[in-house]
This record gives sequence, C-alpha cells and structure tokens, in this order.
Amino acid sequence: RVSGTQHALAGALNNLGILLSKLPNQFDEARKLIEESLAIHTRLQNPSWIAYANLNLAELELDCGNQPLARQRYSITLKILEELEDEWGVAYALEGLGKCDLITGDLDAARDRFERTLKVVRRLGDKSVLADQLDNLAQTALQQSDSAAAWPLATESLQLRLELKDKLGLAQSLETLASARAHTNPRRAAELLGAAATLRTQINSPVTPGKSARHQQMLEGIRKALGEADFAAAFAAGEKTDIASPSLLEP
Repeated sequence: RVSGTQHALAGALNNLGILLSKLPNQFDEARKLIEESLAIHTRLQNPSWIAYANLNLAELELDCGNQPLARQRYSITLKILEELEDEWGVAYALEGLGKCDLITGDLDAARDRFERTLKVVRRLGDKSVLADQLDNLAQTALQQSDSAAAWPLATESLQLRLELKDKLGLAQSLETLASARAHTNPRRAAELLGAAATLRTQINSPVTPGKSARHQQMLEGIRKALGEADFAAAFAAGEKTDIASPSLLEP
C-alpha cells in the first residue's frame, strides 16, 4: 500500500483473502480483501486477474453456502477465460459450476463438468486437482445412490492426497468414504469420520457452512444406525488412526 504498486497490492490482497477464507469465521474479511483485489484489477483492465478474482470469490461463496452467487461468479470466470483460451482456468471454472450443479441436484450436468475437468488435469498432471475431481465424481455417484461406483473414486482421491500429505484434502476424502459406507458399514463410516475430525482439528479447518448441513445429516444417520455408545466408540477409534496407515484404505 505504501509503495503504491497497484498490481502487487492486488496480488497481496488476493492471496491474503484466500488464506483467510480457509480459516474459521473469516469469510467476511476474506471477501472484503478479494473484492478489493478485484476492484484494482478492474481499474487496471486486467481480464485474466479479473477472472481469477471472481473464481476465488466464487469458491468463498460456495463455502458459505451461497450457491446462486457462486454460480454467477463462476460463470463470469468461465466466459472471460474461454475468450482468453486459458485451458487451466476454464477447467477450474467448470469444476466450480459442477459443484453448483451438485448442490442443485443436476447430477448429469455435474458429472459432465467434472469429467471434462478431469480430462484436462490428467493430461496436465496436477495430482492435487486430480484428487479433487475424483472426489467430486465420487460425491456425484453418492447422490445417485451408487456407493459401489463412489468407493474406488474416493479411494484413488485419498491415495493421491496421502502422497501429497494434504491434510484438508485427506479429511474431505475420508468424509466422502464415510458417506459411501454410511448404510452398508456404519461402524466403518464412524471410524472414517473420526479420522477426518482429527485432521480438521490439527489444521483448524472445520466443515464449511456450505457443507455442514449435509455433513451433519450423514453423521446423525450413522449415529442412529449404531446407537450412541457404539458410535462414540467407533468415532474415538477413528480419531486415533495413523493417517499413514494402510488401514485408511480398508473398506
């Protein structure tokens, strides 16, 4: 701010906003910073950075549970980056729109967008984004009541995140796997949720508001299936699981 270098300032605001958006109870401050970054890039007429600021705001709104606003931001991003022929950015925007489709129940559209993104990231070789798409497709399969299809997708995602030592991603994969086992093996599902909870505590990253209702519904369903005592015991056992243990991959 002191130097007056606007492009650098916009980058700093954007990066700090992204960081804050991953911490609990910081969404409003994160939004303020990224919106200031967007305003600077708009004045500088930098279309690529305008697109990516909108992308970051879309992610934030989705985490807050504001799906319509997130979709609007993702659509702006997609339009700009398609015009710029930014294949990587287009893939990110498609993923975001797919997550919006997943929320609204348009599962065919969601799967199509995730598969298009998956094709790009497999070719470009980004393991982190690849893990995200596999998890997205697993969640799509779960909403289609196809846990058999979801399990190998979520397991592949988990393996990649173990390799990358991505604790937040691991927690998300474990929660997806728990959802896949919620009806067929609720005890195993409770253990997986316990392991995920430990990871989230370690990195101070609770389930986002946008996902909390569905997560709570799954948790309560598993608790009801097992009974309070058995659920607590299985959850506690999961909390003690070593994330490097092959047991994480057991069905």
